Amino acid sequence: MFEYKTVIKLHEADAAGIMFFANYFRLVHDAFEAFMDANGLGPGKILKEREYILPLVHASMDYKSSLYPGDRVTIRSMLNNTKNSSFILRHEILKLNGDGKGEVITAIGETVHVSIDRFTGKKVPLPEELKVILSRM
Repeated sequence: MFEYKTVIKLHEADAAGIMFFANYFRLVHDAFEAFMDANGLGPGKILKEREYILPLVHASMDYKSSLYPGDRVTIRSMLNNTKNSSFILRHEILKLNGDGKGEVITAIGETVHVSIDRFTGKKVPLPEELKVILSRM
């Protein structure tokens, strides 16, 4: 499991002052990038130095409660499944309680990533280096 902490920003809210639904996906993607960076294989390195890329082919989110600007959140990302050329991540978005003692789940999401050849666009098996990194999650 990988944990990423952040604070909800004003620009992430809609006109009602609640975090806009699509920004939950931004949070989980930021967490994934932070995980990859922490393991030496950030997006910049993949895009510049590798023959594969890892596009998202599916994303879903179940919303449990709202988030507001100033809320302190933790995104917990974990590897849910791997296949020959894809992997599934589960993400829990938790908000720190107002008393600072504990957290409550505000959303649960899933992202599916596929390894493809950056030049041909065809699926390729997950590279060994990526399998090793994902096993740390």
